[in-house]
Amino acid sequence: LEEIQTLDLYFSVKILHQVTHWRNWVLREFGGVAEGFAGLAAGQDEVVIEALVAAVVERGYPAEDLPLVLRFLDPEGGAVTLACFQRLAEVDPDRFLLQVHEWVSGLKDHKQPLHAVFDELLAAGEAPDDGTMDCEYFATAFQQIFPEEAIPPRMLFHFLDPEGRSCITRQNLAALETFNGLILRSGVARVRRFLAQTYGDADAAFAALVKLAEKAGTAG
Repeated sequence: LEEIQTLDLYFSVKILHQVTHWRNWVLREFGGVAEGFAGLAAGQDEVVIEALVAAVVERGYPAEDLPLVLRFLDPEGGAVTLACFQRLAEVDPDRFLLQVHEWVSGLKDHKQPLHAVFDELLAAGEAPDDGTMDCEYFATAFQQIFPEEAIPPRMLFHFLDPEGRSCITRQNLAALETFNGLILRSGVARVRRFLAQTYGDADAAFAALVKLAEKAGTAG
């Protein structure tokens, strides 16, 4: 399962780079980030994601993956404000991936497996009983356990949750151990998309692959 969920992280890299692609479009279209919000929000203080997507598409930008792109702006309650929209100027995929790589490498050097880190984060406060963490809990716990770490915790959460489930599990975090965001191989995002389109999500894909393996073993 972790290997398949690692493919999800490669898909997150694609989405992360699409954030900068969209930012460049906003700058070309409106001349600035704040001006882009004013134009797309039609003078409102906030705009719901669905309306923002519709406004962007109306101006000719492709809608594919745009709701996932907007998640990296960390909208509150499904609405985007000017403060939220201005995070476009802060997103730097290469710097973020380097920070993640260095953090995971440091944990490996100190023999700290990520599943143990997840348990430590889970024990830092009053986490849900189902063993998952939402964005608010994860960000607070991460800053508590790693106060000197430069990684933006909310961005890390969205990176670990590419399907937008609004929660992460131990497997999501542990997938970073086999992930190297600095060396992307061609076709990985395509494989991940095939699995998603064919099976629905990582869990369903893994279950289907297990069945295929069992069937192959029986046939052998």
